[in-house]
Amino acid sequence: MQALLLLLGLCLIISLWALMRQRRLTAQAQHHCKQANHQAEETSAELKQLINAASTLVFIVDEHMNIITWNQFAAHISGYDRTELARQAWCHLFTGSEGQDSIDKIIQSVLAGHEATHIELSMTAKDGNIIDIMLNAYPRHNSHGKVTGVISVGQDITALNISKAQTIQASKLATLGEMSTSMAHELNQPLNVMRMALGNCRRKLEKGNTDLEYYLSKVDRVDSQITRMASIVDHMRMFGRKASESFEPLDLREIIEGAFSLMSETLRLAGIEVIRDICADPLPVMGHRIQVEQVLLNLISNAKDAMNSRINLQQKTLHISVECDDTQVIIRLEDNGGGLPEDKINRIFEPFFTTKEAGHGTGLGLSISYVIIKDMHGTITAENTAAGARFTITLPTVQAEPVSTDISDANKTDANKADANKADSGVEHGR
Repeated sequence: MQALLLLLGLCLIISLWALMRQRRLTAQAQHHCKQANHQAEETSAELKQLINAASTLVFIVDEHMNIITWNQFAAHISGYDRTELARQAWCHLFTGSEGQDSIDKIIQSVLAGHEATHIELSMTAKDGNIIDIMLNAYPRHNSHGKVTGVISVGQDITALNISKAQTIQASKLATLGEMSTSMAHELNQPLNVMRMALGNCRRKLEKGNTDLEYYLSKVDRVDSQITRMASIVDHMRMFGRKASESFEPLDLREIIEGAFSLMSETLRLAGIEVIRDICADPLPVMGHRIQVEQVLLNLISNAKDAMNSRINLQQKTLHISVECDDTQVIIRLEDNGGGLPEDKINRIFEPFFTTKEAGHGTGLGLSISYVIIKDMHGTITAENTAAGARFTITLPTVQAEPVSTDISDANKTDANKADANKADSGVEHGR
């Protein structure tokens, strides 16, 4: 009996010890849980403060594109208050280059688990103002890894785009100034033709000649020259205008012909032979006509300067070739002006970088050309050939998807060095 009581007492002591231990462990677990919750709350509060302090737009939306969370900058720039944003569909705030189709493509891609980065969109604020946004969108996952929405982060690039447009316009006007001599020659030629035609008419009239057909032919000749002059002036006036904000369908053949038409007299006086190898099919792309022409004029002018800098160059040749298929158009402009400096070729698309002598280049031409082509979802690259330099522009056709515009692909150096031809003058030209 005494042994039984001893055993029961021992069991009671063990049970009490186990109970106390369990309570102690439970209290510790509750304390740790409370600490973890407190830390989580602090982390969440810090994260909210960080997001609200950011000068970027942040929207978190569910799979139905209902806005769940946003930061103060998003509310400020959109102009909507908390209640209004809660009623907004995220996809209705933005517009892409292809309208709502652009937004739908982004949503479908992100909800499928992909990231969408560096997408330029337009956001319509409450007051109707259009704000340019550079957007990155990422899948939003739950604890099981399922995609439950979209996390979007956007940067307001309105001021940047305005500055870019102003720089392009300033460069275009600078190009007009550089082309003034060329335009004087272009206009002087039809003026000389008209002067000769009118002089012939005067001499005929002084001799009493009444051949009506002769005079009518001279009138037609003068009229055709006036039409040509008007065309040149209209072209220059159109070139000086600001480009429209939206892209439009273009035929690159017309733009190429227009650019060479503006430079034809300058190239002729410089003794430069132009070789054209352009495919006969239409070359449909989307972009700004004047800006594309600006790129071509810059490349043509650079090639001219390069060839003129080679004192001993007997034959100056500018070769333009255009290839096209269902997806892209490839334009190659090649000269025999000695090539680009090998140690600087990788920097020629940088703003304010030039290899020309002081006072002979702003360093903006190729940089702006790069921006224009990139905005058209294309690429522009430079490389040296055996005799000079080759610039290659690749643009997607109207029906095709945009090609890569990674700046790391912008500067390429051809493996073929031009030592023999560069020895003609010992001069490497600037761009």
